[in-house]
Parts: sequence; structure tokens; C-alpha cells
Amino acid sequence: MNGNESLYKESINDEDAFKSVYPHVCAFAPTVVYGTGLDLKYAYYDIDGNGSMELLIGGDYDTPCVLDIITYDGNAAHGCFTDEWIGERNSLYIYKDGTIRYHGSGGATFHTEDLYRLSSNGYDLELINHYEVDWESYSDAVYYDGEKYLTPEEFNKITEELGYISPEWFSFLENR
Repeated sequence: MNGNESLYKESINDEDAFKSVYPHVCAFAPTVVYGTGLDLKYAYYDIDGNGSMELLIGGDYDTPCVLDIITYDGNAAHGCFTDEWIGERNSLYIYKDGTIRYHGSGGATFHTEDLYRLSSNGYDLELINHYEVDWESYSDAVYYDGEKYLTPEEFNKITEELGYISPEWFSFLENR
């Protein structure tokens, strides 16, 4: 375990520390973890390949879904998606090359797909590409990035080539 994992582990195993270090994890995580019994999960993964593990927080729906990515700059923990509601209809996917995909639901037919990478400081996000997804207005090419339209097959090919990662998930409840 590297230094970041040790820091994360200390706060995961202590309810008060968890609440103080990660108060933003979807705003409900401390209640969920330490109250309702939803099996919130966590994993470690070096997203940007700099040798420093990030902490992934995930919910156990049908399959674990990444809710937030926590990074550590040597002094403090940072939540990458603190201003986003990730969970029921919005989700994060992480790829082998360090790409982070945010799927944002805008309702039944309108969505966004944002591709990010961690910046050189290790905790800020850099937008790679933003796609508006409109399933209602277009019959084939529904992904639009401001310059070109992509079909679902073309977009899926892009993400498949990136190689989705499936980290080893651990249960918060098992560590209590």
C-alpha cells in the first residue's frame, strides 16, 4: 500500500474521519455508509499512471458504479466530481489510458458524455471532449461534439478501444 492508500484507509475505517475528509461524496455517502446499509464500495486505481493511487467511491446497484474519484496532492484529499450528482442516472467510467468518462443524464432522450483526464497536478480535470447526445431528434448519428456527429456504434468503438477498467472493489461495510 502506498502513502495515499494508507491515508484513504485510515479515513475509510473511521466514521468521523470519513465525514471530515469526504463530506462531498455525493453528499449522502456518510449516511449511506454508516446508516442505511447500502453497500457503498471503494477501490484503488492509479488513473493517470503517476504511481499514486486514486480512491474510487462506488455504489452497488446492478454493478458497482463509480460515484467519485478522490485524489491526494500530498496535503489534502480532492474529490474530482464534488459538484456533480453521480449515481442513479449519471455515472463515471475509467479507462486504461487514464480517460475518465462522465455520462450525464438529462432525461429520457438527452444526455451528455464528457471525456476527461487528470491534469498534471493530479486532481483537477481537463476536458478532452464533450458530446451532446440526442436520441430523439436524430435517427442515426446522435453524438455531437460541436464539429461532427457520431453514431452510437462509432462512439462505442471509441470507448471500447480505450479499454474500460474494472477495479477490485471493497465494501465499506466489511471494514466496519
